[in-house]
Amino acid sequence: MEVNFHECVDLIVSPLIEGGYSDHKDDRGGKTNYGITERTLSKVLNRKATETDVRALTRCEAMDIYRSLYWGPALCDRWPAGLDLGVFDMAVNSGVTRAVKTLQLSARVKPDGVIGPKTLKATLSTPHRHLFNDFFANRMVFYALNSQFETFGRGWSRRLMNIHDVAVQMRGDNGNI
Repeated sequence: MEVNFHECVDLIVSPLIEGGYSDHKDDRGGKTNYGITERTLSKVLNRKATETDVRALTRCEAMDIYRSLYWGPALCDRWPAGLDLGVFDMAVNSGVTRAVKTLQLSARVKPDGVIGPKTLKATLSTPHRHLFNDFFANRMVFYALNSQFETFGRGWSRRLMNIHDVAVQMRGDNGNI
């Protein structure tokens, strides 16, 4: 839901999730600030971003990038409260295509990474609690099967649980099945 964008992005850019500069030697994303990688920033700038560019990225600029490259393409404004956060966070952490495939898998449609009429219908007609639970479970499976799980799995798992907890609160049903 569009009304949730600011709440969702505030959580993502917080120090708990993506806030601050990082450059972990094993992170394929490389230099990152507020979760925006050097590669993503290069696309936005239409030139190769430098370390200085990444470090200088502001929270406001990161929020604009999140809206245009992640929230919008993953159609997060179409999903119910809580699921919008889960899909958005996965789009940021693993890419929009992977987030959409995970959503499709959870909605029981062919996971092609494209949100078309079948995905919209299946997603919006699946009981929210089932879709929500399946999405978060499928996301954990994706992480567990990732070749970098040994290095980053604990952080990804912690992130997923934090996002899940907030998403349950956004849902407003205390996670009852």
